[in-house]
Amino acid sequence: MSAPKPPSPPEALPPRLALQPVVRPMRGEDLDAVTAISAASFAGPWSRRAFAAELRNPHSRAWVAEAPIAAGRPAVVGMIVLWLLPPEAEIATFAVHPHWRGRGLGRALLRHALAWVCRRGDVQRVFLEVRVDNAPAQALYRAFGFVEVGRRRGYYHTPQGRIDALVMRRPCGLGSPVP
Repeated sequence: MSAPKPPSPPEALPPRLALQPVVRPMRGEDLDAVTAISAASFAGPWSRRAFAAELRNPHSRAWVAEAPIAAGRPAVVGMIVLWLLPPEAEIATFAVHPHWRGRGLGRALLRHALAWVCRRGDVQRVFLEVRVDNAPAQALYRAFGFVEVGRRRGYYHTPQGRIDALVMRRPCGLGSPVP
């Protein structure tokens, strides 16, 4: 059984209209939607089982972004999973469904996750990996204070072959406010 696809943007919305999403903790009923978002976003998507395991993992936090659709009902259109490894944290996976990108949903998810983890007081740095050819994601991360600190050769498997990942890091603390 394949996971249902998140809804396409409502016809009434201009393609780049910014939205004020609701960011909330991921729940079990979100698993089909987040699995579909991962499948639409990555050559090596996470499985439903992987997301379910994160909901049970005491060292993991996961959130979703909801956006309004027909009749004002919200739909899950983005997700982020963060691993807590004090004094560090890592963004394990993060995506907005392709139909919903460019509307501020990813920015809202990232802002929420970073504010939450940096408020804890026991995390000094947040890491992530991003494909070297994903310029929009790199620009978003740089806007949030992430800097490149390394490279993982052949980290991502794609239908076209292996692609390097940039390792990026952002500090938490007084000198690193979340934008």
